[in-house]
Amino acid sequence: MASRSVLVIGADGVLGATVANTFTQAGWHVMRGSRKPDRSDAVLVDLTRPDTVAGAMSAADLVVNAVPDSGLVAEGMAMATGRRIMNLGTAPHSSARNLRIRAAQQMQSGAVLLNAGLFPGVMNLVVAELVRQYPEADEIEIAICLPLSGMSGPAGVNFVHENLTTIGRHGVYDYRSPRHATLAVPFPDPIGRKKCFGFAERDRGWISGVAGARPIRSYAYVDQRWLHSMILALNPLGLLPYVPKAPFLIRRRTVPQSPSAEPIVHWVSVKKNGVRLAARTVECSGVYRHAASASLVLAEGFLRAATHSGLTGCVNPEEIFSLGELEGLLAKEGIRVVPQDC
Repeated sequence: MASRSVLVIGADGVLGATVANTFTQAGWHVMRGSRKPDRSDAVLVDLTRPDTVAGAMSAADLVVNAVPDSGLVAEGMAMATGRRIMNLGTAPHSSARNLRIRAAQQMQSGAVLLNAGLFPGVMNLVVAELVRQYPEADEIEIAICLPLSGMSGPAGVNFVHENLTTIGRHGVYDYRSPRHATLAVPFPDPIGRKKCFGFAERDRGWISGVAGARPIRSYAYVDQRWLHSMILALNPLGLLPYVPKAPFLIRRRTVPQSPSAEPIVHWVSVKKNGVRLAARTVECSGVYRHAASASLVLAEGFLRAATHSGLTGCVNPEEIFSLGELEGLLAKEGIRVVPQDC
């Protein structure tokens, strides 16, 4: 069987490099998309130059985009030219909606899988499964790990800093109340019960489709105790919007030789009338390592759906997969979905 080919956009970054290595180890032919290609398997891809994107895409069975891009330039181009692309970031709700509208109105032949990593991605499948099992739930609760001990590169740090310093009361941005909501979450060991702070409250388009009209309460914790304590101390004072980015970037600008293996535990639960009905955790080790592993599992299924089922358009993971279909494959990669006591 001929090796499948994948173009990884952003292969110079930490996540992109890890994704490229993971696909290579799985037997794929990998082309590393870069604005400054300096190795034999690298190709020029610059999202500000559409001609470079189109040219590189034409040689790949699948494109994986690891670059945060609010305009979804590569995804729109793939849609228009009949290519298949996965986006590993949290695509802005407005951009994703516009891409879906374009696909529906213009009958474009490409296929786009948005929110296709560990978070979002696997977390989408967990939320969808809990909503399916508990349709009476009237609220979704999410708490994620922000692993500063294993985070490298400006993109990851920008994501954390932006959502930490941009305050919202679960979807409503309000300068007059510059404080995150907080919640004590009963994580299993080795994390244990932890007070989390509101995170990414403004735009949860990555999960709004499966949530329906249910409110989504999203929280986070930082795995470095001193930093987590500092965030919790500054939050009630309304000072988090003024925290500079520079300290977060110290020793985090370079791509490490190998991905880290810090413990990651994400939490999902559904509630009714304020009472938890059920909870699941997504557990693994190493945020980049297993974001890449999750993307590989999703890529295999996405390419099958696009090739054999004629999938086109713009979709999220929960629209083409169930957790049950992929749970065993994820477990083989070290990503476990574990039921928790409420």
